[in-house]
Amino acid sequence: MSVPRSERFSPRLPAELTSFVGRRRELGEVKQLLSSTRLLTLTGPGGVGKTRLALRAAADLARAFKDGAAVVELAALEDPALLATFVARSMGLREQSARWLPATLAEYLADKQLLLVLDNCEHLLHPCAVLAETLLRGAAALRILITSREALNIDGETTLAVPSLSLPEPGHLPSLERLSQYEAVTLFYERARAIDPSFRVTVGNRGQVVELCQRLDGIPLAIELAAVRLKVLSLDQVVERLDDQFRLLTHGSRTALPRHQTLRATIEWSWNLLANEERTLWRRLSVFARDFDLDGVAAVCSDEGLAADDILDPVSSLVDKSLLSRTEVAGAARYSMLETLRRFAREQAEVANEIEELSDRHLAWYAELASRARDALMGAGQRDWLERLEIEFANLQAALDFAADHDEFAPTGLMMIDWTRLFWQTHGHLTEGRHWVTLLLERATAPTWSRLVGLRNAAWLALALGDADGARPALQEGLTLGERLGHQQGLADILVVSGQLAHVEGDADGAIHSLRDAERIYARLGDTVRRGAALQLLGAALLSKGDMAAGETATEEAIRIARETSNGMGLAAALLTLGAATLMQGQPARGEDILKQALPHFSELGIQPGMGLVFEALATAAAKQGQFDRAARLLGVVDRVWATGAPRSTAGWRTMLSEVRVSLRTQLGEKQFERARMAGEAMKNDAAVAFALEETASVAGSEPTTRDRGGLSQREFEVATLVARGMSNKQIASKLLLSERTIDHHVAHILDKLGFNARAQVAAWATEGSGDDRREPSNVRR
Repeated sequence: MSVPRSERFSPRLPAELTSFVGRRRELGEVKQLLSSTRLLTLTGPGGVGKTRLALRAAADLARAFKDGAAVVELAALEDPALLATFVARSMGLREQSARWLPATLAEYLADKQLLLVLDNCEHLLHPCAVLAETLLRGAAALRILITSREALNIDGETTLAVPSLSLPEPGHLPSLERLSQYEAVTLFYERARAIDPSFRVTVGNRGQVVELCQRLDGIPLAIELAAVRLKVLSLDQVVERLDDQFRLLTHGSRTALPRHQTLRATIEWSWNLLANEERTLWRRLSVFARDFDLDGVAAVCSDEGLAADDILDPVSSLVDKSLLSRTEVAGAARYSMLETLRRFAREQAEVANEIEELSDRHLAWYAELASRARDALMGAGQRDWLERLEIEFANLQAALDFAADHDEFAPTGLMMIDWTRLFWQTHGHLTEGRHWVTLLLERATAPTWSRLVGLRNAAWLALALGDADGARPALQEGLTLGERLGHQQGLADILVVSGQLAHVEGDADGAIHSLRDAERIYARLGDTVRRGAALQLLGAALLSKGDMAAGETATEEAIRIARETSNGMGLAAALLTLGAATLMQGQPARGEDILKQALPHFSELGIQPGMGLVFEALATAAAKQGQFDRAARLLGVVDRVWATGAPRSTAGWRTMLSEVRVSLRTQLGEKQFERARMAGEAMKNDAAVAFALEETASVAGSEPTTRDRGGLSQREFEVATLVARGMSNKQIASKLLLSERTIDHHVAHILDKLGFNARAQVAAWATEGSGDDRREPSNVRR
């Protein structure tokens, strides 16, 4: 298959932040229906509680499914063509092939017993229908629970209309004791108490409470928004304002009014209670997809009437009124709004004729963000910026969507993808990146630098997905355009991808020729980072041809450049190249040592393909050194990483791995091999990395064994040595090309394992010797 499994996925349901009220009957129906149908769609108007009911049902049913329950939230997805990619990414899968993703997902889920919740599908009915049908046909034990305002209308689908919360009958005022049996009243009471802990339903106000719930038709979101107004209004004032805003409710049958209009009236009522400054900000915030930070709000939403320096107060006000939610991600505050509220705000922005201008500003802000990421992704800031881009991914998508709809902005979109190439490569977004590049190239047709960049990335993405035929046309046009423009860097970039294509297809001479030309151009331009990348690929091509001397020279220069520029990804790739080649040349011990230096960098950056390749090579090195059980366990790790398909590799490498598997089955026997392999397959990434980095044999001149290191792993011992030299965590992070946060983590583990509580004790321990017979300081932590 073609979508490697990511460690990030675990079928975990979102925690409930507020109490779940009522729905006992509906929950029972959902559970009963899912026992007899494989596709259940919950329908109903916006705000009626479809999502909340689905999540509670999934939480209750998760234990009944061997593989649990998983939720995919689709409200922020605008482009139907990206549905399968979005679902795959939400489930922690990474695309590595041009194969049709719905079929790939179906194959991956074929042996899973899982409840899959697809939430908010109404704007993606047709693609959701196709995907659901494909998955159900290919995965016999799969159940799918859909929430949508409209049914998918496919064979095998069962629908359940989610009603409003239960209410007293019109004209009937229950006793105070019986009010709690009505869900709408209970919901209002609990939310009102959250706003004002002194709030009570009494004989004196029960009439207003019942009237409010009836006027709001028992719709949960409407009731919750009404309860929020108790921050500034009395209950009587809230009910009084319902008369003004919901005038239609006083005419004709209550049940004849579409519930969506009731919800809209509630939102409009909230809108009309806002100050002008708050309204302006709310409608402008609708340009953001999903969540956003304060800097983005200031850049996109401010103008002469709404100063950037004063943006915090209206943001805080919208949070107070529950129109915005605040969360903290990676130590920074981020804000979001319910999709229903965002859509309403979007309509107001359209009425104000602000959509084009806001989208233009939004694109400019995220283009600037991508531009700032460019240099950091080539140096020490790789991990932090990869994380930031993942957090902002929905907004990057929205910006690219706008760029792809406008000829004048398409070049900007092409440059954004180029500036963030490492992100698309390492975070499993290859298929989507190719999708955007294709759309943008259709708009950016002028023979310019941005088109040349786009052609290079189109070829690179196709090649990364194993589609060599799809890469060739872009490469041919790119070479022609690069020569026509006389743009040396652009030409060199195209030559690099041409060299990669030749190498993968076994044309070592062609690869060497293209990569040498590219490296020379970068050298003339003084572009050290790109030259290092070209040297790493050139070294790989030379080594695969058997020219060890030239190959090692090129690769070692790439390693030197990567260290000099703090390029963790470049260093890991070069070390992997050299280690694998050394291994294939019959030097497994030396190759293993080099590969172990590469693994922590791939792990630090979360680059699954790189980790998988290192695990493969380490398994081979272990087998060649007679460490058969260890080799089998490492192959199990490889099988987990490549659960849905490995990247394309050279024929020689594939042959060697096949021979290793056959040899291990012979040496260990089928049962012992499979037992060890399964133990490795069960390891998570952190455990697998720790296992791979441990020394398994003490040889002359080797690094200290785990026992000699006082129980520290090789990486921990390396960090401890630098701590003993008096280096700060920041200095250690810089030297090892890791993040300071990772070094913090290592130092904490070192102190814990050694039983120390101060860094100075580590220095004393290192000076006295790291054996188990060391004397413990008097202030050892126990």
